[in-house]
Amino acid sequence: MKRIYFLFVMLLILKTSFATIHEVQVSNFQFSPATINANVGDTIQWVWVSGFHTTTSTAVPDGATAWDAPIQGSGQTFSYKLTVAGTYSYLCSVHPTLMLGTVNVSGTLPVVLSSFDISSTKINTALLHGRRQQNTIQIILK
Repeated sequence: MKRIYFLFVMLLILKTSFATIHEVQVSNFQFSPATINANVGDTIQWVWVSGFHTTTSTAVPDGATAWDAPIQGSGQTFSYKLTVAGTYSYLCSVHPTLMLGTVNVSGTLPVVLSSFDISSTKINTALLHGRRQQNTIQIILK
């Protein structure tokens, strides 16, 4: 019974570990919020509110892609998926001394099991077989 309870709790944790979309408002000569703490797999979405601005990376971790996007019209957005841990710095190239932002990224991509099953073993443990896209994950519960 304890094993089933443990498995249930683990599945709840996995379910809540989906990627997050962090929204940054672009207006009044500022990015709001100016600093974001995120995880690998999350997405930053800049949303135009007012003014003529850009979101332009000034420093990204090794292996990450730089960006430069105008954010200057009603309803316009720009999204960037975080794929590498580290610190990302950016600014508005039109207002570089006023509009600065930072994204601190940690962690790894969350494991999301698309399907799973449980089987017993000969040594009184349970074996969780999970499938994540094309990979199989096995966890032994004791």
